[in-house]
This record gives sequence, structure tokens and C-alpha cells, in this order.
Amino acid sequence: MVVTRTSPEGRMMSKWLVAARKKLGGAFPRPDARKQMEKYAQKLRELKMKKARGAVQQTAEDIAKDPFMKELQGDTANVTGQ
Repeated sequence: MVVTRTSPEGRMMSKWLVAARKKLGGAFPRPDARKQMEKYAQKLRELKMKKARGAVQQTAEDIAKDPFMKELQGDTANVTGQ
């Protein structure tokens, strides 16, 4: 979700963030925050690729099980053999 900083929601979220930082104390952004964010983003990319590979594999299996597709493959074998 993207919220502009100038919108009422964005201003409210900024106030909450400042209050949370004051309560937690220390330096912000945290020194390892970028590493954690990159690690999380990489995990999401890998999950997305895994789902895409599974969908492609499932589609290939569905095509292989489809009797109509088997008939088409058999017909093309007969056509190329002539």
C-alpha cells in the first residue's frame, strides 16, 4: 500500500512513526534496516518465482492429462510421418 505523506492518513502515520521512534529510542533508520529489507524482498521474490514455477508445472501436467491434447499430439505425429 502506498500512502502519500501529505494526505491526512500519511500525516497521521508520520506522527505515529515519530512517536514510536521516540518511545524505542536510538538511531533511525536502524543500521541493519536496509539489510533486513533486502533479505525480506528477496524472500518475497523467491516465493513469487516458486509459485509461478508451480503454476507452469501444473499447467503442463494438465495438458499432458487432457485426452484432447493427446489426440492432437497423436494427429501431429501422423501428419509429420506422412
